Amino acid sequence: MKRLIILASIIFSSATFACTDFSGSYRSIERENVITISQRGCEMLLFNGDSISFNLPIDGKFNRLSSDGRSSAFVKVQINGEKLLIDTKLELYVSKENIGNDFSIRTFSEASKESDGEILKKTTYVNKNGVVIKQEILTLERISN
Repeated sequence: MKRLIILASIIFSSATFACTDFSGSYRSIERENVITISQRGCEMLLFNGDSISFNLPIDGKFNRLSSDGRSSAFVKVQINGEKLLIDTKLELYVSKENIGNDFSIRTFSEASKESDGEILKKTTYVNKNGVVIKQEILTLERISN
């Protein structure tokens, strides 16, 4: 009985850490661009595309993606079951004489892998006051493994 309990706990704990693999090359049907995703287990996503290339830890913490003195981008990535959750904050710093306030925007993306290998990505854009600016749904067609 003791062995059965130990075996069950090992199986359950390893299943807890399993996550959906989003690796592959995809074409955005709506935007016609290609992006390649490489995934290292549940720890890291690597994105390569027409004008982007970056690594994102899957740690549920905001990480600085870029900063140039006029703007900063922060990204938080998590995998929750079969869903890839990406929370992005973009902060633009402008002269108070020009606009009166700094401008920031946040996006919440939820991606899921469909049975045919496509990725369905739902994104909500929110301003700094929490008001939804826009929502969009993109389909990423799998073109290679």
